[in-house]
Amino acid sequence: MTSSTEDVAVAASNSSATSTKQANADMDRMTQILLHEERSCIFETRVERADLCRQRGSAQFKIGNVDEAIKWYERALYHVDFDEGTWHFEFTPRNRADVNVVRLPVYLNLAACFLVQGAPKDGKQDEQILAKEI
Repeated sequence: MTSSTEDVAVAASNSSATSTKQANADMDRMTQILLHEERSCIFETRVERADLCRQRGSAQFKIGNVDEAIKWYERALYHVDFDEGTWHFEFTPRNRADVNVVRLPVYLNLAACFLVQGAPKDGKQDEQILAKEI
């Protein structure tokens, strides 16, 4: 009876190890998608990916990894960066509101990161960010 109990325990631990590896693989795949793949053509996917990047940036900021948080926030802005023609002529007010629900907190979080870092290192990049119209 003991061996069957041990077998069940070993099987359970192997199952949990496998599920942990699978979760890590899924996380790595999603990280790969968020950081390296081109923007989607589907509006909802872009907003969803931007929100995932914002969440990951917030998690990095909370543990004190400001540089990594900035990377995630900038990637979030990449996903919800639409040209002016699309923004003004193709989007409905609801579409613009959906984008702003994600984009505005990202700008605020980036500002918090820059305040934590101190004086800006690259004024040109900051000018580009500040020049964007919200």
